Amino acid sequence: MTIGKPTDTTWYYWHHGFSATGAIAFYADKVWFYNTPRDGAAKVIFNTSLASSGTTTPNIGFTAKMKDRIWFQTNVSVTTSGSDISMWSDSDSNSAGAQYYEASNVFTSNGGDITMGDNR
Repeated sequence: MTIGKPTDTTWYYWHHGFSATGAIAFYADKVWFYNTPRDGAAKVIFNTSLASSGTTTPNIGFTAKMKDRIWFQTNVSVTTSGSDISMWSDSDSNSAGAQYYEASNVFTSNGGDITMGDNR
């Protein structure tokens, strides 16, 4: 499941979690993952059953690649079945970008790498 594209200048305000059998990727200028699900759930959960690749080329199960900022409000969860989790801000290298993680976020890769960084 891919939301946006690397050239996207959209801002996303995401209130829904979902499960996927493949990779989950968000591309935009900014993304806010809110803990106020519109479907009545207790928190926003992203879950993929994508496992590790077993080779030197990794499987990336969850990607948030933004030109500017990434914000995870309280109680947002990301889980993979062994694939990597990647949070990448300032993807356009213009020195404008940041990542915010509020309390009680849970990132579980079950053996995959978890990377949080930017282009600076």
